[in-house]
Amino acid sequence: MATLDEQFISVQIVRLLPFGLLVRLPDGNQGLIREREIGWDRQSRHNWQRRFKPGDTCQALPLGIGLDDRLELSLRLAEHDPWHMLDVRYPVGHLVQGTVTSVQSYGVFVELEPGVSGLLHNSRLPAHLQGQPVEDLFWAGDVVKVLVERIEPRSRQISFNLSRALLQRWPRGQLPARTDEASATLSDTVSHSDADSPPTLRWRILVVEDDSAQRQALARWLEQEGHQVRAAESAEAAFLLLEEMTPDLVLTDFGLPQQNGLTVLRHVRKRWPSLRCALMTDWTRISEHGDEIAHWHRQGVHLLLKPLQPADVEALLVAQPEAPEALPELTEPLEQQRPALPHLLHTNGFRPQFLHDLLAQACSATGAAKAVLFALEPTRRAVRILAEVGVAPLNDEAISGLLHSPVRDVAEDQPLLRIDDSQQAEARLRYLTPLLSFRSCLGLRLPTHLKERHALFLFSPQPHAFNASHELHTSATALAAGAWLERAAFQQQALEVQRLALLGQMSRGLVHEINHQLSPINFI
Repeated sequence: MATLDEQFISVQIVRLLPFGLLVRLPDGNQGLIREREIGWDRQSRHNWQRRFKPGDTCQALPLGIGLDDRLELSLRLAEHDPWHMLDVRYPVGHLVQGTVTSVQSYGVFVELEPGVSGLLHNSRLPAHLQGQPVEDLFWAGDVVKVLVERIEPRSRQISFNLSRALLQRWPRGQLPARTDEASATLSDTVSHSDADSPPTLRWRILVVEDDSAQRQALARWLEQEGHQVRAAESAEAAFLLLEEMTPDLVLTDFGLPQQNGLTVLRHVRKRWPSLRCALMTDWTRISEHGDEIAHWHRQGVHLLLKPLQPADVEALLVAQPEAPEALPELTEPLEQQRPALPHLLHTNGFRPQFLHDLLAQACSATGAAKAVLFALEPTRRAVRILAEVGVAPLNDEAISGLLHSPVRDVAEDQPLLRIDDSQQAEARLRYLTPLLSFRSCLGLRLPTHLKERHALFLFSPQPHAFNASHELHTSATALAAGAWLERAAFQQQALEVQRLALLGQMSRGLVHEINHQLSPINFI
């Protein structure tokens, strides 16, 4: 069985993102280290944007592949795993002290140390407390003493028991008999930081989310945490609610219908400059709108990366507002950006008939009986025919020998070739004359920047059929044909890029929808 040390990999930081680190893996691919995986507690994550810079290398532990097929990693696990040997530090059956970090309707979560939290379920409360709202018994920040009932390091779960903890502190038979006195004993096990009010803030929150399942799950979870929540399904509805209420926090999704989450941020900051805001987004939106999202992060807008995790939202609500950290200058792009395509020319400029017309005009101007446009493929080292004009037929069986003919010479090395009489150059033309019967020919290389090389040949059954003026006209024809080929190649590349972009958009859309469906599950 592999040890943790054997799973560590060395990564290089590529870019600081608002929500974590983009890193390069040893195989050249990119990975993501979310902010919560940088340190075990808020103190260790403080000023993390200043602790790291592009180019730094560090050891990280792979966590798994995310929804966007990007490997996610952890720095805090590479430093140490607090769950390692946890049952030795906190043996089952022993009384331990921890801090309440979250109060739910079904129980409270108690943190023993950074990164180690367990559940004190309602069923594990003393009998005289059963049925009472747990929100009236515990507050986030309370220091409690509980008994360790069960530890599962592999699944990172701990169960606590307060009833048995009381029995351990007060032996059976010595518990106070009256309910009010029994309730008073809870103060010995739970220490409130303030006797009059909870230590954590209760927020008035406006949630703006168009997905009903995610909106309801997030609003329900926030209400269970004790916050006052109003929800809107669009930017327009949010604007109306903002006029009715004065929220402490606006939590908006990016992908809203008609007007997106950035529109909500602009409206809020223009009307209420000091109002705290958070933007829920995913990797798709970061990839497409990274600069604008980074701008809002620098303006103090907190970013929550989907699929949402309760711990991320808790960190936002518990934390006091801070001055936004200035992100360092970006040294590398978030990912390889799609090249910006210029406006494509009208498709009529790329019709195959265009080449045929060019060759026909060349034959008419020079008196040639045949015009052939050849292409030399550099990888296969083979010659093929792109277009031809004229009644004289070509011998297809002779095409394979053209690699050793003057066609290759013109395409690769010789810009111009003129043969006035084929009978006087039989040795040189022995691989070209089997293609068709001719007495004179004129060949010119096409001036292109394509990988393929091209040559235009004109053939005539008469000797000395071509002169300098014919060469000039054929040069213009070769220039026009080369421009057509370059544009056609560009169009093909543009279509391929558009096809890949469409597939990418579809994939991103699928990931976005999956994230939408997963986020509510995290809050159940």
